[in-house]
Amino acid sequence: MIKTINLKKKETDYVYSDDEWDNSKTEKFLLDFFDKPQSKKNEEIEALLAEGQSWPKIVHLSPERHALLNWYDFEQDASLLEIGGGLGALSHIFLEKVKNVTINELSEIRAEVIKKRFSDKKFELVIGDIRKYEAEEKFDYITLIGVLEYVALSDSEADYINSYVNFLESVSKMLKKGGKILIAIENKIGMKYLTGGKEDHIEDKYFSSIEEYPNFKKEKVRTFSKSELESVITDAGFSKTKFYYPYPDYKLPKVILTDYAVQKLRLESSSFATNSDQANKPTELYNEVMLAKTLLKDKTINNFSNSFLVEITK
Repeated sequence: MIKTINLKKKETDYVYSDDEWDNSKTEKFLLDFFDKPQSKKNEEIEALLAEGQSWPKIVHLSPERHALLNWYDFEQDASLLEIGGGLGALSHIFLEKVKNVTINELSEIRAEVIKKRFSDKKFELVIGDIRKYEAEEKFDYITLIGVLEYVALSDSEADYINSYVNFLESVSKMLKKGGKILIAIENKIGMKYLTGGKEDHIEDKYFSSIEEYPNFKKEKVRTFSKSELESVITDAGFSKTKFYYPYPDYKLPKVILTDYAVQKLRLESSSFATNSDQANKPTELYNEVMLAKTLLKDKTINNFSNSFLVEITK
């Protein structure tokens, strides 16, 4: 049973869509794709991926996405709020591991895809700006997977830091004492950007993040270095933070490393596979894996991981 709550959106609210970047119309395709018996969905996902698909379809359908959090020790008898459910790529994990799940999505078409994708599951679906949502009870877990970088888009007075601090403060109000927020986000000085990869969030831009987002006032999208992200989290009132490092990135991770693993274990350079983002292939100024080997030897690789997965405890 799916309980749906629609929150009013302003006409100025930005609603992200892969269709802005992808001519194959991902949202509309998946809306039709999941409109079939539940028993056939996983089987047909495997068949579809085997045929070869556009990057957005891979990101939304590939079971490799689950590696980001399928290892995480969620408490089973817990409640979880997934902010920015997208097209349900990670919702499957939460619905399997946690008793009570609320999925939030700003886009109505994406929310409809989630409904159809998990039509056999019990969860609450909240459509609209989560900052307008008044939950009946606070949550044990809140996830922000590929979300934090976009929060300034709906802020008419957005600046470089306050929008993100304010958003985390608002999210904190929905979290139980001792609860955890899980954030996944790209690193603005990640290896893929340093070796010539395009900015993930701004179409056809090179080096925007490492040049401190010169057009931020117009684009209102940004990621953070590790120290900047730590500052945003601290300024939002949190003191207990643990970083993980997904390689090659959080979208299709092959390995999730801790600070201990990166600094103490004898890792092969192959652990840091070349970034797999097919939508933003790098110009390959130099070899990303060899750069990783150099940074690993220098014990500075944590600062240049392509992505961060962060656990924050209230």
